[in-house]
Amino acid sequence: MVKRSLSGLIGIPLLVAVVFLPRYPMMPRGLPFTIGVSLLAVIGMHEYCRGVRRMGARPMEWLAHTATVLFIITAFLNGPDGESRQIQPALTLLIILGLVAELPRKDRAPVRNLGATALGVVYIGWLFSFLVLLRLVEGRIDFSGHILDRGSCLAIYAIMVGWACDTGGYFVGTAMGKRKLAPVLSPGKTIEGSIGGVLSAIALAIGLGAVFGFGLVHSLILGVVISAVSQIGDLCKSSIKREIGIKDFGALLPGHGGILDRFDSLLFASPALFYYYMWFMAR
Repeated sequence: MVKRSLSGLIGIPLLVAVVFLPRYPMMPRGLPFTIGVSLLAVIGMHEYCRGVRRMGARPMEWLAHTATVLFIITAFLNGPDGESRQIQPALTLLIILGLVAELPRKDRAPVRNLGATALGVVYIGWLFSFLVLLRLVEGRIDFSGHILDRGSCLAIYAIMVGWACDTGGYFVGTAMGKRKLAPVLSPGKTIEGSIGGVLSAIALAIGLGAVFGFGLVHSLILGVVISAVSQIGDLCKSSIKREIGIKDFGALLPGHGGILDRFDSLLFASPALFYYYMWFMAR
């Protein structure tokens, strides 16, 4: 628990600094954040490829990293309004080169190898790219005379509310958890912890929503939605780990595991917030 808390105390201020880093002349908007997301995605892809090798698959790691970064680069270049176009270059590269790269292998297994590679690229590269799309949303927010970038606020909102759900669920589950939520997938998860995560997420969603001017109704809905998809994302990651046969994807973050162990819920929360904002709040 101490390692987990220390990681959060160090990581959260660093994250906020990267998101709200001032824009310098000649620097494209959101570039430092995009570079940071790319680094997380590359590390996460390495963890994933190392894991699936344990079950006999031979993922094409060079292709997986290339397609993953391409997802994030195209998100950065196209922005929120071009979201539907960013999937095409990465998937085209992935499928064509992946099938061709399997041809010279003596133990060819395109379904198993490319299937494992494709899942990793879409799961990590595609879903991580939504953080970049959130960061690039245009607009300004006036908070007590301080002008905040709307995209930065949205990115922080997704990250912080998702982490509130994880943290609240962890502490409530540790203190009060008795009834198992999904004993086969994640024996440590409890119904009490899940409820604690939802309530924590809603509380922070409403608090940050008041700061960012999202309105009470939107904030309440987002608190429920983000907490729900965050916990589903965590269970989906647990399902992958159970098939692979590992406890954690890595050990980079003390008390949390690897990048995928820490950011699994965010991979589901970011698309949820992005589409909710574009459909209901940007009009």
